[in-house]
Amino acid sequence: MNNLSTLKAIEDLVGINNKEHLAEWVEKHIIATYQPSSVLIAVCKRKPVFSLIPQFVSSSFPQILLQVFNLEDPVISVPLLRDWKRNEMPTIKIIADDDADQDLLWKILFKKNGFKKVAVAVSCDMHGEQFSYFCITDPQIQDGCEEDFSQAMIVIARMLGNILFQMESKSTRTERQQYMNLLTPRELEILKWINIGKTNYEISRILEVAVPTIKNHVQKILLKLQVSNRTQAIYKMNSSHS
Repeated sequence: MNNLSTLKAIEDLVGINNKEHLAEWVEKHIIATYQPSSVLIAVCKRKPVFSLIPQFVSSSFPQILLQVFNLEDPVISVPLLRDWKRNEMPTIKIIADDDADQDLLWKILFKKNGFKKVAVAVSCDMHGEQFSYFCITDPQIQDGCEEDFSQAMIVIARMLGNILFQMESKSTRTERQQYMNLLTPRELEILKWINIGKTNYEISRILEVAVPTIKNHVQKILLKLQVSNRTQAIYKMNSSHS
């Protein structure tokens, strides 16, 4: 990808605001240019647990790898994440299947699925809580153009990160509002007190109702929010501000 095509790719990124537009951009600027065996673009979150949220996944990208990416130790299971964690900055590297660290789980699975190279660019948000993940397998790069390719991916990753964070934030706010709409005014009031750390007993005293009644409301809140405890409920309530 030369400077002109990189600038065009960045220019077209500016107008992306949904997954459909992102897919069109990948087809036009990544697949057409590098003819990779697969492409994965995702947002990764560190809290409350590490999670990878795909924004674009080519049909050739094995689903088992997406499951592996969500293991408890992402540094081992996510390709090249260790390099990024070490430097805390966008990183790019091309790894052939005969490189060192053959014991890494992701390398074993990549090789098993027929991938010979993987190129990754990562860009973290300003809070350090989430990052964009841009992965291309087996990119077709002309001899002598590896450095240009690496620089192009790093630049694109930074811009792509901003776009993905905005898309994910919008999606999170929409999802949060949908959940909040399921709660009654009383349940919203109780959730507010839960959010500032009040116990069931303290809430019962504040609202002047019996503790069992508060417990019943809390159980309904957890059920409607599709969470299993109060901590997860608080996280879901505040997730749009992360």
